[in-house]
Amino acid sequence: MNEKKDKSFEIAVPFKIGEAPKIKYSDIKTVNQLKAIGIKDSISKIIIKYKNENRGMPTWNDIDNLQGIGEKTLAFLKNHLELS
Repeated sequence: MNEKKDKSFEIAVPFKIGEAPKIKYSDIKTVNQLKAIGIKDSISKIIIKYKNENRGMPTWNDIDNLQGIGEKTLAFLKNHLELS
């Protein structure tokens, strides 16, 4: 960080500090999309499996009832996943 860079040097910031990145449930296609926003691999796989097996938009109650999703995980998902 002590190096001086020319004006064309860019730093990518994925989201503002304090602002949780969100992904729309309807846009989810892969486990990697969920992992990219901080959702654990095992939870990402559960969500993708549920999405592939069920049509329509789930409720938070549906997500909460999935095996492996507890209270803390549900709270995290509500901050990172948009059910629309």
